[in-house]
Amino acid sequence: MTDSPSAISTSSAASGYDGARLTINLKNLQSNYQYFQAHAPSAEVAAVVKANAYGLGLEVIVPALTEIGCNTFFVAQMSEALLCRSLAPTSTIYCFNGYSVTDAQLYVTQAIRPCLISIQQVRAWQELSRAHGKALSAALHIDTGFNRLGVDEAELADLCDTPALFQDWTMSLVMSHLACADRPDHPMNAAQCERFRSACARLPKAPTSLANSAGTLLGSAYHGDLVRCGIGLYGGAPAGPETALEPVISVDGRILQIRSISTGETVGYGADYVAEHDHDIAIVAAGYADGYLRSAGGGAPPFTQAHILGHPVSIIGRISMDLLAVDLSHVPHDILHAIQNLDASSPMVELIGPNSRIDDVAQSAGTIAYELLTRLGNRYKRHYS
Repeated sequence: MTDSPSAISTSSAASGYDGARLTINLKNLQSNYQYFQAHAPSAEVAAVVKANAYGLGLEVIVPALTEIGCNTFFVAQMSEALLCRSLAPTSTIYCFNGYSVTDAQLYVTQAIRPCLISIQQVRAWQELSRAHGKALSAALHIDTGFNRLGVDEAELADLCDTPALFQDWTMSLVMSHLACADRPDHPMNAAQCERFRSACARLPKAPTSLANSAGTLLGSAYHGDLVRCGIGLYGGAPAGPETALEPVISVDGRILQIRSISTGETVGYGADYVAEHDHDIAIVAAGYADGYLRSAGGGAPPFTQAHILGHPVSIIGRISMDLLAVDLSHVPHDILHAIQNLDASSPMVELIGPNSRIDDVAQSAGTIAYELLTRLGNRYKRHYS
């Protein structure tokens, strides 16, 4: 008598054999938050939790940060703001993408503060405040050269020439965003800082915010009253390897099969990888459907490095939707012996983690840590520690 499909499915789900594991270290997240507090002691440290807290889970990240005193959060969209509000009932929540008339009532009832990005939005926010008979709070976003969102120089001049536009609502923050903070020596940093100072001097007095994670590391001249930290909280290096903080995520893939290949044999789609000697390979249950980018694999060195119990292994061949291959040539025999079991006690392959730093993996894939984090799939068995 054969096992029923339901029995097989239940066993597989319970054992966790069939996929990869994503571990999120909340203590390291909190430590990284405190690191920024130490670097900006005269400013409030706000957390950027847009895109589901950079893919790590808003419902877990926000409570972990409020636990250690974070009281201001930035999101991109109203849907994120509402979830954040449910998790942090008394916190200040800003929405980067500006004011949307269709969400007018939600800003009021849920105390969500838009980052106003145009003079038209300033007028609309003033009208909303008057309609509700109270001074609603919002940020004013000034563009200082990024040319993405924000009030430009011409609109700023109009605002400054029309002080009545600041009546009946509360400008709780004046903000801008640095374009090149991850390159500390870039002249645009100082130029934007000076433009921002000049703009703030012309506007009604309000708390100021210019720095992101990397900007916070540029020094006190960039801090203002509030810094907005994102990638650094989640373990990315804001401005190069020397600025890497505590790793927050680990992605570990289950080994499904070990194969022996001979010289001249190929691995994966396109037969890109050709073995130059006889060696063993491991097939790992993780792929681009799990957010491990296809561009991290390939047929020629330099190969992206993963690790097994701290020992580096090269990812070889193209990465598939659900699978990837690693070269076991340089793994010690005792570890190879442990792998042979292919059971719950077998070591997993660290694809991202303390040894396979997220910025290094991102660089191998031709991208940045932000993209890797926000592409993490939904199939992982998630662990929070």
